[in-house]
Amino acid sequence: MSGDALRRRLRLSPVSAHSFVTLYCHRNRFAGAPLRNCLLSAFDGGPVNLTVFQKGLVLIALPLLLQLVFFVAAVRFQRDHEDAERWAAHTKDVIARTHEIHGTVADAHASVRGYVISGDPSFAQPFRDALRDLPEQFNDLDELVKDNPEQAERARVLRGRGTNLFAWQRDVEKLLQGGAVEEAVKRVQTGRGNVLMAEFRQAVKAFLEKEERLDRDRLAALERSRVRLNHLFVFGGLLVAASTFTLGYVFHRSIARRFAALETNAHRLALGGALPPPLEGNDEIASVDRAIRAMAAELTRASEQVRDLYDNAPCGYHSVDQDGVLVAVNRTELRWLGYGADEVLGRRRFADLVSPNSRATYQRGFDRVREEGAVVGVELDLVRADGTTLPVLVSSSSVRDSDGRYLRSRTMLTDLTERKRAENEVRRLNAELEERVQIRTAELDRSNAALREEEALFRGAFDTTNMAMVLTDLDNRFIRANTAFARMFGYAKPDDVLGLGLADVTHPNHLDESYERRAALLAGAGDHFQMEKQYRHKDGHVLWGLTNVALVRGSDGRPLMYVGQVQDITERKAAEVAVRERSAALAEANRDLAQKNTENEMFVYSVSHDLRSPLVNLQGFSKELEKGCQQLTALVNEESVPPDVRTRGRALLEGKMAKSIGFIQTAVLRLSGIIDALLRLSRVGRVEYRWEVVDLARVVEQVVVAAQGTVTERGATVRVGDLPTARGDRTALEQLFGNLIGNALTYLDPARPGVIEVGCLPPETGDVPLGFRTYFVRDNGLGIAPAHRQKIFQAFQRAHPGVGSGEGLGLAIVARVAERHQGRAWVESHPGAGSTFFVTLPVPGSAG
Repeated sequence: MSGDALRRRLRLSPVSAHSFVTLYCHRNRFAGAPLRNCLLSAFDGGPVNLTVFQKGLVLIALPLLLQLVFFVAAVRFQRDHEDAERWAAHTKDVIARTHEIHGTVADAHASVRGYVISGDPSFAQPFRDALRDLPEQFNDLDELVKDNPEQAERARVLRGRGTNLFAWQRDVEKLLQGGAVEEAVKRVQTGRGNVLMAEFRQAVKAFLEKEERLDRDRLAALERSRVRLNHLFVFGGLLVAASTFTLGYVFHRSIARRFAALETNAHRLALGGALPPPLEGNDEIASVDRAIRAMAAELTRASEQVRDLYDNAPCGYHSVDQDGVLVAVNRTELRWLGYGADEVLGRRRFADLVSPNSRATYQRGFDRVREEGAVVGVELDLVRADGTTLPVLVSSSSVRDSDGRYLRSRTMLTDLTERKRAENEVRRLNAELEERVQIRTAELDRSNAALREEEALFRGAFDTTNMAMVLTDLDNRFIRANTAFARMFGYAKPDDVLGLGLADVTHPNHLDESYERRAALLAGAGDHFQMEKQYRHKDGHVLWGLTNVALVRGSDGRPLMYVGQVQDITERKAAEVAVRERSAALAEANRDLAQKNTENEMFVYSVSHDLRSPLVNLQGFSKELEKGCQQLTALVNEESVPPDVRTRGRALLEGKMAKSIGFIQTAVLRLSGIIDALLRLSRVGRVEYRWEVVDLARVVEQVVVAAQGTVTERGATVRVGDLPTARGDRTALEQLFGNLIGNALTYLDPARPGVIEVGCLPPETGDVPLGFRTYFVRDNGLGIAPAHRQKIFQAFQRAHPGVGSGEGLGLAIVARVAERHQGRAWVESHPGAGSTFFVTLPVPGSAG
């Protein structure tokens, strides 16, 4: 091939330079040698004399090719990552819209039943709102799932069942509006509405189960794309570094002096300075100069890509100067901390963002970075702008000038929130495992102690001990056994065992392992071993034994025989199996109990609704009786009625009759209050929560404003401290704090001015699970006796029955709401001094 043809070949593609060098290596017997050696041979005057142009092309083409491949792969992986993020967010929107539709339909159904029960048209307002809002909500859901035919079909079924339910509800409403109240009540009592509602909930459940599976799959795809992108950066960086080192070495060895001017330009390019005018001429050096300038433009574009990757990386990056002031922060870290770049850059030291309990650790690490150059794997707690804590893993290195002076840091942060949650779970499991290990270790220690005692008294106690013992030769044949060993395996005397071997008494499941453990002793891997294994009795049944085997050596160190000791643990093994079966039975019983609790709540709800109708009739009939008595009183008082009849009639109507009617009406009101309380209690366990970040300060403020009349009447003072946000259902939490504050107002001590405090304990106070905070409501009221502190969280239980009014369900509802938020409620109280009610709630971002 001519030189011009070779040059044309080299200009065809970036891969041609590598192909040329490979061809050169094969033709000149360098096949299999490192690429660096091949290049040095070619550039230093080997059998093929390359021109300066060809040398420069080889040096430039290879790194450009690597950068191009890395750039294309990075763009592709980044696009895949963005697609995964978009689909994951899309699934969350579908789930949220479905819950919104379910809540709207449930409220509408409840409102129609309330309308039927009370006769009050205002109860039907949620139903009318649903008629207005649901078509748009269903349209939004159809639009979200139109890309998924299977879910689109489920959405169509969901709309159809909702339409059937609302058609039934509209018929009931029309009956009520037309005055056919009894017909409407009969319609409700048929249970057709509950059946339609159950069908609608079943459609919602099927739709959400499919969508939640999609959510899990898409979150997994998002995590895989993130890992793949990280691997690309690591591999690309290593590959570029290795190729750059090799080519730089070759360049320095061969043509560095001829490219002094180009080296100067490259140095200016590295420092970000402006390049001088281009080299004159059209020779190879001038061509390389032009190539370097083209590379500068490409590097500028690549730098913009790298900057985008820096800002949007899945981990935090920042740099601090000598004083620890932040001079660079990527967007990911700013988003984690909740700050804008203008709030921190040049304004804050990173130490200001570190939690006080981690500040000393950070300062030591920062001093090491400045003095030694790097620090790896330091765990810190940072404080976000909203006051919450962010656990991170910090690794940092220093950037120094030519004299070795510290300029700034390069610091990477990894979010440890999920890992901390997992570590807490692991610690809990480790504690359980440690307890089991301690029990097991105690058993083993007792067995080992017995073994050591037997070894010390072996010669005197071998034949008389109750422990089964045997001596085995190196071929695993029994040469001596005691009576206990013979009896254990069903033989009359020890001589009956002699001549048998390990295989005659060991179950096949453990025979190979027994041989391997004995071979290990012969190889010098210890002087004894212990194992649990299965044996075979003479009559064929299986025994479990705890076996200790020691190798006896002579004075010269040669193995002589094995000493074996077997403890029958068959009963213990049977007990372990029984414990496992009992544990499984307990788990099944817990599931049954949870199902029965759900059924009880539905029963209470159903019974309360069924009692409402006869209660309304009793109330109406008592009013009719009262009107009848008034009319009879008027008749008796007429002048035409004889005086003796008038006297007896007045005594009857104004005495026992009036008292009896009063008793009936009081009992009806009392029963109505109990039914309302039961409905509220059952609704706490049945209502679907809408999980969100709740501003508790705002919630408590609304509760206090609503109770301001009672606060003024009691002459009390309500103090509200800092209340961090929580994750939960806003309506349920408003009911929780409303009951606690109302309870405190009810049981204030009239002998002194009432003071009620609402606040939150510091995160490190008390035994609070990870991801939860403890809130409290404290009063200086009557207090609670110790005997009543556990009962007050049960339904219909009151510590002071003679004070205030109510059915004793307020604190029961508080406990139930806390449980449904995976928290708990408890009280600390001193009679005559006041009470403090505590409740734990999940923080935003927790699993909830």
